[in-house]
Amino acid sequence: MNARAVFFSVALLAFSALTAWCFIRPDLLDIALEMIKNPVGLQVSADLIVSMSILLGFIWKDARKRGISPLPYVLFGLTCGSFSPLLYMIHRELRPER
Repeated sequence: MNARAVFFSVALLAFSALTAWCFIRPDLLDIALEMIKNPVGLQVSADLIVSMSILLGFIWKDARKRGISPLPYVLFGLTCGSFSPLLYMIHRELRPER
């Protein structure tokens, strides 16, 4: 496993732990609803949508160039956010370019 794959794997584990911690909170829905009521929360949400759109576009183009099907990563990205790009980057680093 190369250094980039290790980096993305550690990032995925850390992000997974943070996500698990957030989801065990009983007030998660209340926090999400408050975020969209607040202008700063709306801006952060819009920023995340723009960032994910750019990332998923990169994944689509890069995966096709490397002979990897981009569809699972794009669909997973639309439903589960940042897990998808992290998983794609690990896959990308472990598979040689064609």
